[in-house]
Amino acid sequence: MQLEQVSDAAGEEHLYRQLYAGLPVPIPDLTKVSWPEPAGTISGSEGDALVGWVVFFAHPSEQGAAILQWIMVERERERIAKVHNTEPPGTRSELETLVPLVQEAADQARAAGYSRLEWFPAEPGFAEGLCTLLEAEALDDEEGDRFYRLSL
Repeated sequence: MQLEQVSDAAGEEHLYRQLYAGLPVPIPDLTKVSWPEPAGTISGSEGDALVGWVVFFAHPSEQGAAILQWIMVERERERIAKVHNTEPPGTRSELETLVPLVQEAADQARAAGYSRLEWFPAEPGFAEGLCTLLEAEALDDEEGDRFYRLSL
């Protein structure tokens, strides 16, 4: 898999254009979406096909922490087309594809001064699988919600 750092809004828009290409719904107006400014974005491709990408951004309330999010293109296209989250848990193959993206994000986050990456369960199997494969910690916040932390 080829990894590429995406360093500007035009690059991120290109990722979303690839994601939405051929889907029965239009790409959303990315200028109207309110999410934090990414500290880093890394995409992964196999040949000409975009496989997925990860984004990390500063945690809003914890100094030194970065929040990690990811998109696996095939799974996300299915979710968009069916208008709901996919049911089957992440497969070993999907996790093995995601790991190098997360490892590159961890390297970039460390270089940017972050001491840890944190992520939350969004799709069955991904957060937990990454925790296992990356030897991260599974923790519960003060409300009892599970999250995962990779020390950098």
